[in-house]
Parts: sequence; structure tokens; C-alpha cells
Amino acid sequence: MTLLLRYLSIIILLSGIAGCSQFIYRPHSRQQQQRAKPPVSLLEEILVYRQLYGNWPASREQFVARDARFEAAFRGFPYRDVRFRARSRAELLFSFSGHIRDEQAYQQTGLIDLNGYGGTVRFYRDKGRWIWKIKMN
Repeated sequence: MTLLLRYLSIIILLSGIAGCSQFIYRPHSRQQQQRAKPPVSLLEEILVYRQLYGNWPASREQFVARDARFEAAFRGFPYRDVRFRARSRAELLFSFSGHIRDEQAYQQTGLIDLNGYGGTVRFYRDKGRWIWKIKMN
């Protein structure tokens, strides 16, 4: 009986999403996903900030206001929404969303892309070295 309910709920959910006229799903190739990743120079500057000031930036504004080199690192960054979340002194989650392409597509079509560009970068220390891992949505 529970299996039947699961299938029924999935069918209802999928038909609701497919019938909705407010969302769109645009598939992205691996090459497009790779190009949408944040530049390595920005990620390196975030680590430089951590090493110079001993803490993680709390916001984009704080990061940019500290030095002109940090402002230059963010210049041309294609994401509108940026969030810094320090989990500890040795770990930071840097989230980004609202890509320029997604904004332009929304203005043209009026549809929200369920597969919009965005992701999270996790900075952490491992065996005395700083490492980052990028996970795209």
C-alpha cells in the first residue's frame, strides 16, 4: 500500500510541475557548468584575506572594502547573490546564485529556471594546507 502511495504522490507532483507555467528546466552541458564556476583568482583572494586578517569575511561588502585587490577579484563576477558562512576558524562556506544568464532568461521569458547556475565552495584546512571544493547546483 505504501508503495502505491509513493508512486501516486510522485505522479501528482510531476504532473503539477509539468503543468505549471511559471517554471522551466534548462539543461546545462558540462562545459557550461565549468565556465559558470567562480574564477580561481577569486578563491585564492578569499584565502589571502583569511591569512592576512585571521578570519573569514562576513559579507561581500566587507571583503571588497578591505583592499583594492579584493575588489578587483570580485570585478566581473557573474553572480548577484553571494553569501559567506564561517562554520569555524578553519572552515568557510561560500555560496553564490543569481547568475546573469538566469536573470536575463527570466526577463525574456518570465519563467523561473529550476536548473539555474549557482553553487557552494567549501574552504577547509587539511594537513596544514588550505583546500577548496566547488559544488555546482
